[in-house]
Amino acid sequence: MSVNIPYPYFEIRVDASGKLEDQKQIDALMTGLDSHHVTDLFVASHGWNNDAVAANELYSELFTNVKAQEANVSSNGRKFAVAGIIWPSKKFDAADDAPNAASFGDNSSRIEKQIDTLKALLADEEGGSTAQSTLDEAKALIPKLEGSASARKKFSEIVLSHLPGSVSEEHDRVLSNEVAANMIADDKLLSQLGTPPRKTASGASGGAATMGFAHPAASSNFEGAAGIGDFFKGVKAGAANLLNYVTYYKMKDRAGTVGRGAVNALLGKLREEKPQVRLHVVGHSFGCRVVTAAVTGKASEPKNFVDSMSLLQGAFSHFSFSSRFDDSGKTGFYRNLIDEHRVRGPVIITHTRADKAVGMAYAIASRAAGQIASAVGDRDDPFGGLGSNGAQKTSEVREGSLPKAGKPFNPALAAGSVTNMRADGLISDHGDVRNPNVAYAVLSAACT
Repeated sequence: MSVNIPYPYFEIRVDASGKLEDQKQIDALMTGLDSHHVTDLFVASHGWNNDAVAANELYSELFTNVKAQEANVSSNGRKFAVAGIIWPSKKFDAADDAPNAASFGDNSSRIEKQIDTLKALLADEEGGSTAQSTLDEAKALIPKLEGSASARKKFSEIVLSHLPGSVSEEHDRVLSNEVAANMIADDKLLSQLGTPPRKTASGASGGAATMGFAHPAASSNFEGAAGIGDFFKGVKAGAANLLNYVTYYKMKDRAGTVGRGAVNALLGKLREEKPQVRLHVVGHSFGCRVVTAAVTGKASEPKNFVDSMSLLQGAFSHFSFSSRFDDSGKTGFYRNLIDEHRVRGPVIITHTRADKAVGMAYAIASRAAGQIASAVGDRDDPFGGLGSNGAQKTSEVREGSLPKAGKPFNPALAAGSVTNMRADGLISDHGDVRNPNVAYAVLSAACT
């Protein structure tokens, strides 16, 4: 596949089980690093998307802009290359922060498309044919959902059976199996998931006691989270939200598998065999989870495993790097990134509340608890997205803003630093990470 990137480009394909698809791609990368006299390698991962073509479009535009920013960033004669990770993800109907969910058609056709997306995702895995068969059964139940309690029960059970076991590994808020089973038995799950969160006036406090958490009032309203708009209400809206919820966590689980598998092995091989090449990981959306899982995974020498990390609108928990984020004393799932000094140079984390997609899963789960809308997904919430709030309850993290291309960073980038970069006005939505301002930050982190 021809990719229009002004640096040497190497494609690395990884399957759903986290295994490398073609060893020849690694061989080509290792040979190419020598033949092109590469000093610095960007290892980049996409998030949710349709196919390899869409991923390569992301890499082409982002790294074309990175190249253009060499005029603003002193690279001291470095020679860059890009390794683009291609892994099997799918694009679901909330991923673009669509301003008008009604564009997906009526409730039934929307749900059918969502089931097809989940089927395609599961087809990449062992036992995929069985999963497709059960989801076809769920699709046949769609016309009966509004009039039949037994259809609602069966549909919910089928969809939830595909929720991965890793759903709560980051200790964030999820719709637990126990709560879901009780709501299904009482025929409340789909109707509750199809009911918008309660609203409250500014300054009031909200809570979700049925799920074991309390929530302070938020300074901003998160009820616009993708996938939970008020375009559809009722049982079929609940079915659509349940499908998005399961698909979200299925892709999140796969991102971790891909990162811990072939991508971690690639970084280890590069560090061992090409120690002179500086490694810069760049992730977008679930791709942030891919590269974070890779960097925090197996390493013969954990310290300074990579040279910089750029997490662009990350779709995983904002407590992932915390040393302690609640009364349980639990640490964030990726805390060893900081404790073991895995990144020699800067870690930058772009975030903006304009990104409604990263908190989608929690915003859906919050409906099961009838949570107040203004408390959903804020900085103190048990679930909040990295791309919405930046890293939270992490004392080492510095607060800053994404500068316009060519402007100074405040605070200045520094080796070993972790910086939240608020990007309001410079990143317009979840997918807006290819622009010159983001490219400037990525290159600056690599050259610090």
